[in-house]
Amino acid sequence: MFNKEEFRNFVESKIVNLYNVKGSLTKEQILTAICQFDCNINEYLKLKPANCSLKLHRIFDLSNKPRNVSINYWFLYIFGFNRCYKCQKILLISDFCTINRFWNKINKECKSCNKISKLNRNKIRDKEY
Repeated sequence: MFNKEEFRNFVESKIVNLYNVKGSLTKEQILTAICQFDCNINEYLKLKPANCSLKLHRIFDLSNKPRNVSINYWFLYIFGFNRCYKCQKILLISDFCTINRFWNKINKECKSCNKISKLNRNKIRDKEY
């Protein structure tokens, strides 16, 4: 079961370099932005994508993070979880099917949503024939 407080502590433990420069992000702002999954981090922090990415790369060691992956989903993956894009639930990685098309080899929908989608596709196909 996903625990937001444990996830927040996990992300906080990954902070490598938090510097206090005028106009820099506070620890609280960073943690809140990464622990929300409703919008992009740069939108949440009201920063330009390039500025946001540069600041976050200075704060965290993101050398292994794929370029096209959002930082909050990257930390979620490292933490052992993934978010289903259909039901929006955060579930263990084991609750997802594997698929080679994606960066983390995990399907975007959980097994239960995938099963429902498959049933719906079969119903549509049966109606057509």
